[in-house]
Amino acid sequence: MSNEYDGSWLSVGGEYQDLIKGLCASDPRLRQRDPKARWQGIQWPRDDSRLLVLELEPGGSFGSPMEQTPLSLRQYLEGQSVSADPNGRTVYVLEGQSPEYIAVIGSHFKLHPSFFSENDRTVVFSYDPRGESDGMVLPSMAMTREHITLPFFELFVLPENIRNTYKLYCNKTGRHIGATRMWRGFSEVGILRRKCSFWRRQRENGKGWDCTFVLRYPTTTLD
Repeated sequence: MSNEYDGSWLSVGGEYQDLIKGLCASDPRLRQRDPKARWQGIQWPRDDSRLLVLELEPGGSFGSPMEQTPLSLRQYLEGQSVSADPNGRTVYVLEGQSPEYIAVIGSHFKLHPSFFSENDRTVVFSYDPRGESDGMVLPSMAMTREHITLPFFELFVLPENIRNTYKLYCNKTGRHIGATRMWRGFSEVGILRRKCSFWRRQRENGKGWDCTFVLRYPTTTLD
């Protein structure tokens, strides 16, 4: 029987969810969703997550993106395990996240669950010294991990009806939108925190590789 603090939120039931539960003691961030996202009411699981597959063609360019559901992705990966070209190169782009996609990708590629949980967190610095902050990892830790999570910032012009407002966040991701205070108000340009995480694996007996990207949502919705 699962509860909301045992890691079961991140993946649907099965092999990968069992792995997550077993790692909660060593990585407490896996136990539950980001508390900030919970009280903000950020939707989870999302109903608009999607995954695209890009395969490198013999001519050196990637073919047309193939959108996959969790079920078709599982079937595709099973086929790849049997007939994959050792020199082939494939990119999996996951836009947003859902427990169904995470279970399929995570179990197939043997990804550490922190690959997904880190990309979902929104708290930069916790006020609680025992809290779970979202700061940069130590270089010594980064060198031993198989994935990289890159924070970056997106600049955009704020709509007129919400300018001169200090507390803004994206209601799809819960991420803070910064505004620069200026004389008699705020700048019209907002700064949104974003993240992109990726992982790469070399294929056996060849020069090919598989790469997985997890992207935040490209369309910013304000609140």
